[in-house]
Amino acid sequence: MKAYLYDHLTGPSSQTSGYLSSVTRLLDRLLDDHVCGRQNHEKVLWTLLNLELWHRAYVGQTTPVEA
Repeated sequence: MKAYLYDHLTGPSSQTSGYLSSVTRLLDRLLDDHVCGRQNHEKVLWTLLNLELWHRAYVGQTTPVEA
């Protein structure tokens, strides 16, 4: 799950990285602390991951979603 999380939140295909650009160092620290077991940031990371997934599914798409 580590690679998936890093890819979605900080990778080149991240669609929400523009929103997070002003807090990139904070996000990197949250990810590092969580992965290394220093602190549990699961709620924040889960929320950011879901924002990214939602953005990919609904905002970043090129064709409309069928109801």
